[in-house]
Amino acid sequence: MKKLTKITVFLIALGFVFIFGNNFTVKATSFEECNITSVNQISEFDNISAMYVQKASAAEGDEQGVTNYFKFTLAEDSWVKFTGSYSMNQHDGGQTHVDIYADAMLSNEKGEYGWGYWEYDEVFSGFLKAGTYYGVINTKQANYSDFVANVNVVAGAIPVSKIFDVQITTPANKKYATVVLPDVLGSSVRCVQYRSGAVNLENAYSNTYWKYHIMDDIYDGGDDNVQFINIANNSYSFKVIKNGQYTIMLMDTEGGRYSVVVSVKEIDTKKPTVKGVKNKKTYKKAVKIKFYDNGSGIQSAKLNGKKIKSGKKVSKSGSYKLVVTDKAKNKTTIKFKIKKK
Repeated sequence: MKKLTKITVFLIALGFVFIFGNNFTVKATSFEECNITSVNQISEFDNISAMYVQKASAAEGDEQGVTNYFKFTLAEDSWVKFTGSYSMNQHDGGQTHVDIYADAMLSNEKGEYGWGYWEYDEVFSGFLKAGTYYGVINTKQANYSDFVANVNVVAGAIPVSKIFDVQITTPANKKYATVVLPDVLGSSVRCVQYRSGAVNLENAYSNTYWKYHIMDDIYDGGDDNVQFINIANNSYSFKVIKNGQYTIMLMDTEGGRYSVVVSVKEIDTKKPTVKGVKNKKTYKKAVKIKFYDNGSGIQSAKLNGKKIKSGKKVSKSGSYKLVVTDKAKNKTTIKFKIKKK
């Protein structure tokens, strides 16, 4: 048998590709690139223009209608809101349905909504991760005569960095910290919860870590570590008395969840520093007492009940009790003696 050369094998392979290729057709979908509007808070959605506009016509009795495709990219994780409308030659017999996917193969659906006849979910909203998303719009005539109009997809995105623009403040005494979350989503928020410790975003939907909504104001799941945050003065806030990590989880009215971990470091938990004397030590000569506090600062210092200042020199024999208190109420207590020969 004649030995095949590499060129012959290559030509045979091409033949198989050609023959096989004639037995099927792959249809490529063309997605129109769109820019989704980024806003800072939900009230700005009222002024958003359509992200995608396409003239569509559908004949009465046409079950297929007309299908169009668009795509958009989120630079960062965001809460999105999609609505829609008709314009130009507007006709009330139209029906438009939109599906949103996380992949161009249209296999990973993230949401759907529609408007017009027989469409009841007229808004899609929720949290989406950074990346490119693909929309499929199907419009058809659903009532009366033929339908001709512009199909408008209206959409906006609020980056989670705006939603979770957390501010941490402490009073002058640094005894506690207040964690403040701005009210960015307004009435689209169902609840905000927090708990101590770091909970990964992947566990935002875990009922082990968080309470889930049942109905009205009834929740279940989670544990005693979970606390709800009430809104006041256009913000959500809670106080903590310990430094550490805390996780905040926001749930929107559609059940979407997102969480972030914040670190509290500003609370003064350290006792004042005292130099010159040590606890339970006896000195045979005069001592010079110095003290300071790098946190909240010194509130008071008393030696045997009398106020003293840093740098106080003590030379008289006797027993002494020094109490130094900072503004966060942390205390350093030292008992010492002076016994001269």
